[in-house]
Amino acid sequence: MGVYKKRLKAGDRWLYKKTVRGQKIESPAVYLSKRAAEEAEARAVAEYLATGQLPQHLMTPMASTVPSVKDLLVERTRWVEVHRSERYARDHIAVFRQVLKQVPEWAELPVTDITINMAEAWGEDWAAELLERGKTRNEVNKALRLLQAAWNRPWGTKRKGRDFPVNPFAHVERFSVEKRAKYLPTDEQEAKVKIASEPEFQLAVEVLVGTGARPGEAVELQWVDVRTNMQPYSVALYTRKKRGGSRTPRRVPISEDLAAQLRSWRKQHPETHFVFQQSDSGPDGQPRHRTYWWLRQAQRRACQRSGVISFSPHSWRHLYASRLYQAGVSRSEIQRLLGHENASTTDKYLHEILGLPEPVSRGK
Repeated sequence: MGVYKKRLKAGDRWLYKKTVRGQKIESPAVYLSKRAAEEAEARAVAEYLATGQLPQHLMTPMASTVPSVKDLLVERTRWVEVHRSERYARDHIAVFRQVLKQVPEWAELPVTDITINMAEAWGEDWAAELLERGKTRNEVNKALRLLQAAWNRPWGTKRKGRDFPVNPFAHVERFSVEKRAKYLPTDEQEAKVKIASEPEFQLAVEVLVGTGARPGEAVELQWVDVRTNMQPYSVALYTRKKRGGSRTPRRVPISEDLAAQLRSWRKQHPETHFVFQQSDSGPDGQPRHRTYWWLRQAQRRACQRSGVISFSPHSWRHLYASRLYQAGVSRSEIQRLLGHENASTTDKYLHEILGLPEPVSRGK
């Protein structure tokens, strides 16, 4: 069969599989390029032909030597980086560092020495600490999920048996997490923040409040998607529903006042491609839109100047949804305007920001 390609979430990767003198030689890992896979295959075949034995790294019993906890977590992080994504690998690094900071004595212990009781005691201690600091126990649950996955070596397959007979983190009960109500800005806070804002961010707030856009949708807004020359005035917002998926558009009507503000801003910045555009171009010479970080920092400054408690730019979307509901807009229309795929998401969303009755799951 030789070298072949495999599609993974992180992108295309390469492996090799070859039979030499009746002996199957398979790649122990994936490779980032076809050339790297071909070179690894050539080395493995040459070593087998010279010695008559499989190279040591191709011998399957991985668990013959039990790794330490630290080594397993490092190995898991590297596997995630190659097979999933760099961003997901960074999440693993942050969580695993936090775990080893809390229980440093685990680092050099063999993986099989970690018992269910040890895992439960660690989880309880961390959960209690988070509650004392006024935080939820979400972090503990996330760490439990990632540790359980790490102990389920070999990864990427459900058919093979596991290297370690007991997975202690699979037996630890997850913690219940009390939901906090989403923050809903008041009309007074909206007015104060706008007055204390720079002109560009003031327009950004108008767009967020007037369209219900997610912050990422707002900063990526292009002039080609803005319709302010004739009624009905509207903007097209794009969002990506799933990683690797295409961007899904929805057209949202806007008020005459917001249309006038956008026209005025366009006259002041006739050469821009994005409504909120950075002054410098990207490495490829193409224009770049503002980032969420810019939006967050500008809002923080406006809140400090106006004496308003700091809150996330996403909260303007909550204000938009609450005004639609109070205006008697149907839930199906609210769902469309917010860009929710499922009606149950809209029900839950309104429940969390307005304290409406708990939504009932369909089919139950």
